[in-house]
Amino acid sequence: MEETTPAATGTSTGTGTGTGTGTGTGTRNEVRAWSPAARVAAGVWLGVAVLNVLYLASHLVHDILEGTNTAPPRAVAMGLALFSAIPVALCVLLRRLNRVTLEVLPDHLVLTRGTVRFEIPATSITGLTPWRIPIPGAGIALRMTSGRAFRYDLETDDPTTLLGLLVPALPAVSAALPAVPAAPAVPTHGALAFAAARHKLGRRGWVYLGVKHVVAPLVLTGIIFRLDQMIRFGSPTGQYKLFGLASYLRTFSEFWMGTAGGLIVYASCWRLATEAIGILLTSAMPARAEGIRRAIEIVCFVAYFVVVPGFVLFFLLR
Repeated sequence: MEETTPAATGTSTGTGTGTGTGTGTGTRNEVRAWSPAARVAAGVWLGVAVLNVLYLASHLVHDILEGTNTAPPRAVAMGLALFSAIPVALCVLLRRLNRVTLEVLPDHLVLTRGTVRFEIPATSITGLTPWRIPIPGAGIALRMTSGRAFRYDLETDDPTTLLGLLVPALPAVSAALPAVPAAPAVPTHGALAFAAARHKLGRRGWVYLGVKHVVAPLVLTGIIFRLDQMIRFGSPTGQYKLFGLASYLRTFSEFWMGTAGGLIVYASCWRLATEAIGILLTSAMPARAEGIRRAIEIVCFVAYFVVVPGFVLFFLLR
């Protein structure tokens, strides 16, 4: 991170070309610093993951409507692992590698990553430009007096806190936005407001994720597997008695992969659709970002935990 204008000075252990001019202790916040190339890479990986989910969804819908088997359980599981899970994992890894510490001092900003330290005078920043598309998250570009953006953009899960730190510390930004308080309750830009609402209302704990992606698929698999055993072998353990434990477990694993994979694709499609609609609505009505986020979470919850059990119950009782 080295700005070619006087706007920023970078130093690193053993290779530094200059030292910072400010001293003192400021407010610190962990953010992620993205170069254009890294952001493009993350966007491509996320795009591959999304396209793969839509591709699998199209095959699953075709199989349901036409009675075909173009997406067998093992193929769905492998497809999700290779072309969705791995790209998302690479994006998560890249976000971790791009973590830096932002320190806001009275007269300059300091970005620190390991032994590398970059300092930007506050007076050299003339504006904050939010990302129009929040990929891989909500970010802003630092507009410098040279007219160019600083070579690294800042991205965070909580843009409200980030803006609350930056706006009061940057004279040019504060002067241009007199109506923005020191700690804005809701960012006025659509993408930032959307991310702020997601950070506040959209985060789920490990218990919820475990129930959704482990317990629910296992319960549903158990119901479907038992029904299959009753129809084909006359009892819940008929295949085990006739062909042994290995055959019994192999059939159960096939059902589990199909059920879990199908639920992941189903939930992902609902999530993609509601998030896309949500960000469009938030861009038009940023002040209602929290209400839109609540609606997104309610729709996704009902689609998964109400519609799916209801469909299974209807199928069993018809």
